[in-house]
Amino acid sequence: MPAFSNPAVIINDNGIDLLRNRFAYRHLDFPEILEFRIEDGHLLKNRWIIFAAGIGLYAGAIKLVMPILQIGESIISEGTHANLRGLSEILGLPFLLFLFGVYCIYQSQIKSKILVVETESEHIHIRIREIEKTNQIQELDVFLAQKVRG
Repeated sequence: MPAFSNPAVIINDNGIDLLRNRFAYRHLDFPEILEFRIEDGHLLKNRWIIFAAGIGLYAGAIKLVMPILQIGESIISEGTHANLRGLSEILGLPFLLFLFGVYCIYQSQIKSKILVVETESEHIHIRIREIEKTNQIQELDVFLAQKVRG
């Protein structure tokens, strides 16, 4: 059978290797596995922390923009080129904070398939998004069913 792999895991006939920086830090033999299932989940493990950080960045950007907009009204009424350029430069930081906040919120909401492997001592959650993108989820399910239950 072909090996299924992504940056976090390699699944082949020898078992499941959990990877960190392309090196296996843990190996699971198929007899160790009591049960497995493939379910829908979120890509990030601590997604609520990233979501809260995104909301904080978004709120911080709004808080920074409010005084700038009040000052900006008088700058716009004067209309000099140097003043308008300074206003646009001042608005750069809140705009970047806003974009990064939106990015964090978006990343915290990305869904992915998760392989849940149950051993006697723990439940291991493995993100298998790359395997999902190559449409090999069904093949992975059949392969693991043969190895674990077979």
